[in-house]
Amino acid sequence: MRHLIIASLVLFTSLGTRVYAASDELPPVTIIESKDLAADAKVARERKLPIMLFFSQSSCPYCEVMKETYIKPMLRSGWDKDRVIIRMVMTDNMGSVRDFSGASISADQFTSRYKAYMTPTLAFVDANGKELAPRLMGIGNEYFFGGDIETAIETSLHKVRDVALR
Repeated sequence: MRHLIIASLVLFTSLGTRVYAASDELPPVTIIESKDLAADAKVARERKLPIMLFFSQSSCPYCEVMKETYIKPMLRSGWDKDRVIIRMVMTDNMGSVRDFSGASISADQFTSRYKAYMTPTLAFVDANGKELAPRLMGIGNEYFFGGDIETAIETSLHKVRDVALR
């Protein structure tokens, strides 16, 4: 058991993360909202990375939990920057987005295309917008959900890199 605790501490500290006391203010971090997925797709191709689409709504309390408990800590740690591109799609946004093909469509049409009718939803896609791993809808068991996200990222990353090697 002692070896497991030591290994966990080494892994945690090697990720470059900092443990924050309850009184510490967390460093600010921004989840980039999708506006130009064609540009994101270009970066995904170049870096051989999947894209995690976070479908959210402004009035969704579970989306806030997703942001604060899972996505922002991933972005703060910097550990996932070489593993996944994270983009947020606001399903209640009345504006338009540039999709993976470069076409300008409404955020509502884009959301319908991915059948992301429930928020929060995480979809893991390649540079063409094809889903690579089972999507995660809602927030699952808090003890396992971080692992579910990790599994989906790893599955997606392996698929993107395996295809790139062929």
